[in-house]
Amino acid sequence: MANIIQTVGDFTAVLTHPMLGGSLTSPLSVALQGFRLDDVFLNTAQMIDNAKRVPLVDGGTIALTNAIRAGQLTINAAHISQNYLDGDLPLICSMLQSYADSVGGQLRISYGFNGGQASLTFIKVVMVSCPPIILAGNDVPTYPCVLSYADYIRGG
Repeated sequence: MANIIQTVGDFTAVLTHPMLGGSLTSPLSVALQGFRLDDVFLNTAQMIDNAKRVPLVDGGTIALTNAIRAGQLTINAAHISQNYLDGDLPLICSMLQSYADSVGGQLRISYGFNGGQASLTFIKVVMVSCPPIILAGNDVPTYPCVLSYADYIRGG
C-alpha cells in the first residue's frame, strides 16, 4: 500500500531562455508566477505514442516502438505583471511570439513529493501558442500557455 504526500505550495517553474536576456550567449532564468491553487496549472502530453501495434490478416501483429519523449506542456497562468521578468508567462509567451526561436530554452519544474523534491527539466522548449488577451467578469482568467519540448530529464 502506497502512502504518498505531494505538495504544490513549494512548486517552482524556472524558464531559462536566451531570448529572455536578449543574447544567445547569456540566457536569463525567470521564475514563473501566477498559478491558481484551485486549478490544474500544468499538464503534459506526449507528441506521439511510444508503441503501435499493427494487426495482420492471419491474426498476428507487428509492434513498432520508438524512444521519442517529445511533447507539449500546457501551463495555465494568470497575467500578473507588465514586466515579463516578474515571471508573467502570458507576457513571456507574447514576447517569444515575436521571435523566430532557433535555439529553445529549458524549463525546470520542481515540487514536494514524499518528503523530498521531485523535478523534471524540459529541454529545447519553444512557444507554441498563447492567446493575447482573456478577460473574465468576477474571476481571474488563466491563459493556456502551450510550450513544446524535445525531451525531459527526471530528477537532477
